[in-house]
Formats: sequence, structure tokens, C-alpha cells
Amino acid sequence: MPLRKWFRLVPARELVRLRLVCFPHAGGSASFFRSWGTYLPETVEFAAVCYPGREDRINDPLPERMEDLTVPLAMACACLPDVPTVFFGHSMGASVAYETAVRLERDYGMDLAALCVSGRGAPGGQRRREPVPDDDGELARALVRMGGTEDAALLNSELRELVLPIIRAEYRLTGRYDEQAAARVVGRAAGPAVSAPLVAYYGTADEDLDERSVAAWGALTRAHFTQRAMPGGHFYLRDDTAGLVHDLMTRVSRMTRVSTGAELRDPAPVG
Repeated sequence: MPLRKWFRLVPARELVRLRLVCFPHAGGSASFFRSWGTYLPETVEFAAVCYPGREDRINDPLPERMEDLTVPLAMACACLPDVPTVFFGHSMGASVAYETAVRLERDYGMDLAALCVSGRGAPGGQRRREPVPDDDGELARALVRMGGTEDAALLNSELRELVLPIIRAEYRLTGRYDEQAAARVVGRAAGPAVSAPLVAYYGTADEDLDERSVAAWGALTRAHFTQRAMPGGHFYLRDDTAGLVHDLMTRVSRMTRVSTGAELRDPAPVG
């Protein structure tokens, strides 16, 4: 499958030092990250992942298992030009980013510069979700309250018919993934550790997370681990996108030997 099918790519404006690849949440699209490119240093290439069933991939089959996403995504990432790469995944995208990183390292011998996960506990540590409502209206209202999907797409009946089947399918996918991960947890981590430094972001008011499940990501890296609390709920990253991107780039610069130029721009405190 052509690379353009999987990525919405924004080239660096200067010599590329780093690539940032962002993985959306369940029901999210590459356009969720459309503003990020404006906040990145000029040396950073930006790519947002486009899942099947979105945008110009609307007719592609929806994935049923995590492997349906991570196998072709790892292959697509391995085909990109050789540049130090950081993954950032939010919610379901955190799991997709982690599993893709594992496949890249195992199957292609490629290590990331850093893995950044957001709004999700480590595999096997997620709180059990309430069953997905059967009623479309109830599900739409619940999603609007979470704040991750545009209200118009959920409250407009025609758009809702397109969006809700995707969200239901991806909730089923993450449910299967969480059950498999939980079954593997018997006094050990629910997956292999990656070589890359790992940063776990979460919103302090996120009702679906607790610090213990976020801290459990620390067992899934053989390098440095950082846990970073941000003000806001599950979609805290919408509240201060510029601040989050700056924090992420500054941390990456400090954890790795890759200088992005972010450290030259009035860096935010890194705790």
C-alpha cells in the first residue's frame, strides 16, 4: 500500500533532524493533529497517521484486531527515509504507537528516538470501560462530553451514520486488545519493552486513568521513563496544543542526542 495512504506528511522547512509521527484516538483522524505542524521547529518533519475508514480511506475495511493496524503501519514506517523518529499516540493511538514501535524494533531492527504515549494506561492496566451504548444518540452524546470528536459530526444524523460505525469498531478493537493484554499480566509487564525513552502524558482530570496505570508504562522501556501530568481531561491536548508540542520537543531534545531547535526557544519547565 502506498505510503501516502497511511500518512499525512508535512515536510520540515529546513534540514530534517527529526520526524514526529502522531497516532489518533479511536474515531479520530489525521486532521485531529492539523495544527501541530505550525508549532514544530523548522527542522522537524511531521506525519499524522490516517487509519482505514477515514478521509480518503473511507472505503477501506475497518480493522478488527490491533495487528490489522500495526503490521502495515510498521512496514510503512520502515519505508520512510532514515531520520530519527518520535511516535506520539493519544488514547487508542498510544496502544497503536507502542505496538508499532515493538514491531519496528523486532521485525526491522529500527529503534525510535522516543515513544510518547498519551491518555492511556499501559497494556493490561486500563480501567474496564462501561459497555458501549447500543443507542446511537446516547453514544454520540457521551463522545461529545469527552470532547474528542467534533460536535457537528456526532449531532448531525447523516454524519453520525458515517462516524459511529468507525468508533464502535475501534472500541471493539481496543476492548479485544485490553482483554488480551490483561490476560498476559501475571506479575509482569503486558508486553515487550522498547529501547526508546518513553514519556507518558495524561490529563489530571481524566476519569478513565489513574497514576498507577500510567506509571506502568515505565516497565515497557529499557531506557528513561517520564510521567507527565497535564491540566485537563481526556482531551487535555486540545486545551494548550502549543504548550504540549513545546514540552514534547524539549523533552525529546533532552532525552536524546537529537537537537530539534526547540531548546533554543524559551523552553517550558520540564519536571
